[in-house]
Amino acid sequence: MVRTFLLCIIFCIIPVQGVHSEIIGVTKIADTNTPMPGYDGNFVSFQSFIEWSDFVEGDFVVFRGTIDATHQGIYLHDGINLLLVADTTMRPPANSVTYSQFKATHIDNGAVIFNASTGSSGGLYRYENGIIETLVDDRHDLPDSQFVDYRVSSFDVYNGNTVFSVNSSLATGGVYSISNNTISMIANSSTPIPGETTTLSFFNDVRIQDNRIAFVGTFDLPHPNHFSDGLFLYENNSLQIIIGTDTLGPFSNSTPLFLEGIDLFNNQISFNAGSEVNSGIYSYDGSSFSIIADRSDIIPGSNDNFLRFGFTKFVHGNISFRAGLNIINTIFMQIDGTIVKVLDEQEVVNAIGLGGSANFKTIDDNVAVVFHTDQDGIRAIYKLNLSICGDGIIEGLEACDDSNLKNGDGCSDVCTLETGACCHSAMCSMLTTPGCNSAIGTFLGFDTLCLENDSDGDGVRDECDRCPVDNPNDTDGDGACDSRDACPTDPNKIDPGECGCGVVDVGDSDFDGIEDCNDLCMGADDAVFGDCHTKVPTISSWGLVVLTLLLLVSLKVYCGNKEYQ
Repeated sequence: MVRTFLLCIIFCIIPVQGVHSEIIGVTKIADTNTPMPGYDGNFVSFQSFIEWSDFVEGDFVVFRGTIDATHQGIYLHDGINLLLVADTTMRPPANSVTYSQFKATHIDNGAVIFNASTGSSGGLYRYENGIIETLVDDRHDLPDSQFVDYRVSSFDVYNGNTVFSVNSSLATGGVYSISNNTISMIANSSTPIPGETTTLSFFNDVRIQDNRIAFVGTFDLPHPNHFSDGLFLYENNSLQIIIGTDTLGPFSNSTPLFLEGIDLFNNQISFNAGSEVNSGIYSYDGSSFSIIADRSDIIPGSNDNFLRFGFTKFVHGNISFRAGLNIINTIFMQIDGTIVKVLDEQEVVNAIGLGGSANFKTIDDNVAVVFHTDQDGIRAIYKLNLSICGDGIIEGLEACDDSNLKNGDGCSDVCTLETGACCHSAMCSMLTTPGCNSAIGTFLGFDTLCLENDSDGDGVRDECDRCPVDNPNDTDGDGACDSRDACPTDPNKIDPGECGCGVVDVGDSDFDGIEDCNDLCMGADDAVFGDCHTKVPTISSWGLVVLTLLLLVSLKVYCGNKEYQ
């Protein structure tokens, strides 16, 4: 079955380039010499959560630390202090059993939401300012009340709203949202798949942004004992399938066998998918699919093709993802239609300067969280601040960043200013006229033409503005701004002269010292008793001298064959 909203499918072949980023800051959060808050002893190891967890938000970093197999906990670094969120010595609210395992986390406006087990049960919990509250656990009845003994399999948080998926041992499950402490069902194992005759049986990998919820669901194929994933979007109280078993989507001749690592940004969905013939990172914009990178693409900076792919995440609107050849310990990003390398293990080790190895699974905005083991076996967790050329944020050594990797537009593909660049904030343009009439911002080329002042607020800097204090600039369109035009409504005059605005000055044709437009005796002598009399041409004394000299120079007298002067 072909769905109408999938009729238009776009395949984007993406060029690749080298590194367009740098590490501009390294902060050690903790190492194996750091005492564990709330426990007598130092950290022994640091463990990452599953891929879709969010470890970092601004100055906040959350991680899992352990001493041994029986003691582990979640810890929060708020930029200054290292705090205990929860550990295996603590019990959830109104529960007699302690936490036994911590599975995943998200940070939402400084609050930590985490998924934890408590022996044979478990749920979602929220930590803020030292207080833990239960969002949902398997002691709570869900709205459909169709099953018990469920486990939270994935969750996401956006501006205080939580969405989560659950599954039970009976192959039943669902997706639910929590808003204002109210749990609502999005879909469950009784919900028909749009356009299909079957229902979903397993739910995973949920994401939320505003009123949009995306998730991966597993359902039966027409083939016996065969399961496949589908990508679903819930929006405006309606469920639609974006890609499923009967949809080729971005694949050339095979439907997807798995879907994972999804993320949302505005109207876009990014995801990692694979089929029998290919796998890669893809996106869907509401009407068509795009290939971000797949196995046919060359890894930037190498001669090898991509082979494996991990999570996807939007960073400043750009799709980032983990990928590689044999391991997926490198982060790449699509910027302006180009795949660039953002961070790899060797760069991390060099930045930390302690040798050894590094592992990371998350990036948020321009921050990455790294787990590192040095050559002496000391383990640590670090926060790395990144400068990424093309993300629209000026950081590090960048002189500009205009959200693309184009040359010739004022800001180069390595975020250096080009000669003739006129920039305002991160955006740049090239000067098109010597006077900088259309440029905005600060010129950093051979001369300084565009500074930061714009007195009339017309979007053109004063130094580039022919009329810096007028908006509108030139009412009569005569090329003179109103503040400098003595006849602002007369397109033919900027000075009233002898005749005034609206009357053209044509001169003094009778040389009587009166402009023709005001002369009542044109060509006549009006200086005698106010009457107009015909002028008698007169010649001044200097005029007689000049005329005499001209006659003498030109006078020649001939006598016979001789010439006399």
